Amino acid sequence: MGGPQSLWKALYEEHKELLNGFGKLALELGRFPEAAEYEPLPTLCERLGSAKRALRAFVQGGGAEGLSWDEVRVRFGIGQPPKRKWEALYEQHRELLDRFWNRMLQLGRLPEPEEFAQTGELREKIGSPKQALRMFIQKGGAEDMRQAVENRKRDLLVYVALANLRKRVPFGHLSQALRWDIREFFGNYTRALEKGIELLYAAGDTGEIELACEDLKLGWQDEQALYLHRSLLPELPPVLRAYVGCATALFGDVSQADVIKLHKASGKATFLVYDDFEGKALPELRYRIKVNLRTRWVQVFDHSQDGQLLYFKERFVGAKHPRRAEMEAFSVKLRKLGFNEAPIGRGPLRLELDALLSAKGLLELGVCG
Repeated sequence: MGGPQSLWKALYEEHKELLNGFGKLALELGRFPEAAEYEPLPTLCERLGSAKRALRAFVQGGGAEGLSWDEVRVRFGIGQPPKRKWEALYEQHRELLDRFWNRMLQLGRLPEPEEFAQTGELREKIGSPKQALRMFIQKGGAEDMRQAVENRKRDLLVYVALANLRKRVPFGHLSQALRWDIREFFGNYTRALEKGIELLYAAGDTGEIELACEDLKLGWQDEQALYLHRSLLPELPPVLRAYVGCATALFGDVSQADVIKLHKASGKATFLVYDDFEGKALPELRYRIKVNLRTRWVQVFDHSQDGQLLYFKERFVGAKHPRRAEMEAFSVKLRKLGFNEAPIGRGPLRLELDALLSAKGLLELGVCG
């Protein structure tokens, strides 16, 4: 296929009509046309030796204005290592495989036929769900799959742990998807419930709670407790999720609370309810519900008349919280006024803050908005 530029120019001029029809169609298709798509193909190959040689004559001879041969040969895979079988298969059935892989990652396991509507098509075109999984691993998805498996197993572990706090539901009464999950990740229902009980015991061990909090990069904590927004609960280690779950079983719906305080050594959890946590820069504490897991005692404290404000609230939300940047920008204002989150505790009450800002002539800046 090598040769000086003049060779390709000469070949192009000699077979210009054939090459123009062939070359334009090939570039439009992004591949070499079949004989059924370009009838003179046999004649062209006979005169130039091959379809690859014809394409090069078309491009380097001047038929593809603005395109270089290096660009075209890469696009057509000429001179490139041959694609592996799975790569070719993926290119051919990309949408089908992407849908299957997305569903697989949602479940943390291979979907059953009832969980993926195109299972029949997948078997016909790919071979089997296991073959599709192998392709995903070959494509570099091993870590994504490992993480999906771990996340789903953690979710299930917390579920079966908390299921031990309620009247046991017979295995046959669970949803079909949950039965598949339990068999996949635990082998059987009895084993799953045993693992759940082990997690409950761990949640009752203050040493385990302190250890789980030690390296945690979520929320904000001091020596006594971990504080976090309820949106971070799914990201907690299973032992802390079980700890909160036990408290929630006594307290009620965790979604009613904004910030959750996990006491590390006393076996307690406190649920803090604020007035418009999301919307107000300095939300006011309305209720504090303290749950003692050892005595099963629940205390509710009404703070609605106290004017107790929450400062630097970005500490309690996740890095991806939609309003985190806004919260951080407001905290910059607080620091400029001399506020510091390290020793602040809960900070000045509403009336105290108003008086402080009034003395500085700053109420019109909307710091308390």
